[in-house]
Amino acid sequence: DDPFSVKYKKYFWRHFKKSIPFYNHIFYYREKNLADYKNLGCENISMLRSYYIKENNFFIPNLKSNNYSCDVIFIGHFEDDGRDEALKLLLENNINIKLYGTNWQKSKYYKYFIENFGEIKPLYKDDYNTALNSAQIALVFLSKLNNDTYTRRCFEIPATKTMMLAEYTNDLDKNLFTADKEAVYFNNNKELLQKISFYINNPKDIEKISQAGYDKLLNAGHEVTDRAKQILKKYKG
Repeated sequence: DDPFSVKYKKYFWRHFKKSIPFYNHIFYYREKNLADYKNLGCENISMLRSYYIKENNFFIPNLKSNNYSCDVIFIGHFEDDGRDEALKLLLENNINIKLYGTNWQKSKYYKYFIENFGEIKPLYKDDYNTALNSAQIALVFLSKLNNDTYTRRCFEIPATKTMMLAEYTNDLDKNLFTADKEAVYFNNNKELLQKISFYINNPKDIEKISQAGYDKLLNAGHEVTDRAKQILKKYKG
């Protein structure tokens, strides 16, 4: 979470912020926090991104059709940032989509979603990995509360060779997965629907992008042990 987000109440991060001068080094999660820490005079900082875990997030070859099988899937929490509007649009346009996650009862469309999806529940470990493997396209909505420009799901999805379709950020496109080559991005709901409609009718393009995203993930080193090595290198240096 972003300790400098203005959307948190002032008391929420007060103890952490007071402790910042006492740390020898701080790893931050997102690009935005570089300026946040430097504004406090903190110079011993470096980015430590999220990660995937190879034992939990992996491609399942020759997976048979199952209860999770669909064209499009979103696994994630509800946040009042318009993601429910996007999912409603997809349902209204007969996209074969499935939804899993937490706090969806807070959406004004919860009753509508229940009527279409049935019970909306979170998925963990094997169920989570199987569900991602069972979809052609997996969506990523980024937390506005935490000013995210990427999230852990951006590594977990490519690990399954499922095509990632995420909200566009410069960070994702320029630093992680190249647009329309290793992942696909959208800027608004209309574009989201257009891209889904295009790709589900062009499965060879999905396969090509999914494979490229998978290869990029492995070659760039985004697994949890890669992050541990980064911490140890900084510690020893």
